[in-house]
Amino acid sequence: MIQLDYENIVKSNNNGETYRSIYERLNLPVKFNTFKRAICHYKKTGEKRKLKPTKDVEEIILILDEFTFEEKQEYKTKEEIIQMLKKGCKSTDIGPDPTVVFDMIQDLRANGYCIALQDDMYIIQVNPEKKTQHVFKDWNGCKHIRIGVVSDTHIGNVNNQMSFLHHLYDIYKSLGITDVYHCGDISDGWYPNRSDQIYELHSHGADRQVDYICEHYPKRDGITTHFIIGNHDYTFIRNTGFNIGPAISLRRPDMNYLGINNARVWLTPNCDMELNHPGDGSAYAMSYSLQKYIDSLSGGDKPKILLNGHHHKFLTMFYRNIHAIEVPCTEAQTNFMKSKRLAAHMGGLVLDIYVDEEGTIDRFNVEMIPLYKALTDDY
Repeated sequence: MIQLDYENIVKSNNNGETYRSIYERLNLPVKFNTFKRAICHYKKTGEKRKLKPTKDVEEIILILDEFTFEEKQEYKTKEEIIQMLKKGCKSTDIGPDPTVVFDMIQDLRANGYCIALQDDMYIIQVNPEKKTQHVFKDWNGCKHIRIGVVSDTHIGNVNNQMSFLHHLYDIYKSLGITDVYHCGDISDGWYPNRSDQIYELHSHGADRQVDYICEHYPKRDGITTHFIIGNHDYTFIRNTGFNIGPAISLRRPDMNYLGINNARVWLTPNCDMELNHPGDGSAYAMSYSLQKYIDSLSGGDKPKILLNGHHHKFLTMFYRNIHAIEVPCTEAQTNFMKSKRLAAHMGGLVLDIYVDEEGTIDRFNVEMIPLYKALTDDY
């Protein structure tokens, strides 16, 4: 029989770690639902149940050794809850204890489901509020900050360039870079209104694209990838209410999800960098979208650095005292882009940012690492 350290498990959960993450970290020989029900029962009654290891036989669906049939019927399963949330449901529809139900909802949110509480009803949102997250990096006074930047990897599409993406991370590793920033469209998503897209996908649906990203996205010791999601990633939210950002971060601790379409990272107290993934199309002039966005910013809200994804172009400019960059992609030209006569600028960036004692930019250098010839079926 297995005796859990209930106090520390609850403490870890209160500190923000999800039950799924705790379960995987402890590597317990019991089913996840068994583990979770035991924790919820402890929080409700204070009883510390001992758990019997699960036999490794897939045909065993229910384990009646730890719970009575009535206890098992108290709370809905994950699949049942998700179906109920599509139309909206009350806490009592999920289970009798609102505290336990709240923990179950929080676990679903941590796994990527966009769930809101409206008029005492839990419901999956397909158009959640988009808030800009501000991230403050610990600055030790270093006057040279070097980071990597990528965007629009479109993983899931047959045109994504995985070999080149790994090559970029090898370069970042050799340069001692510890932080890489991704400006959105990490996945190719799914556009139901683009009938030809399905023929260019090697991984279909949110689950498979998340699985592929978690397994194949570059992972290098000492490097953290900070990413926002873009319009292609957002299709999964619009179609199903599922956000792949938290789902990826949960399974890949080296990948830090920053939000939908936009985030502001403070590299120093006086140097903020905005990651942006707009929703517009490509203009005749490559600089047009970037200039119009900068023109729309009020004087007190301008970042020192602006990294713009989405357009699959490379361009750098200094405008309104902003170091602005259109970040290139790592996806070859798709059939959709060909039909719109849109070129793909493939590559990755290295930014060398030099600051003074107060953390204000003194010098700013951009290095482009280009990919001239794409590989076929490089996934």
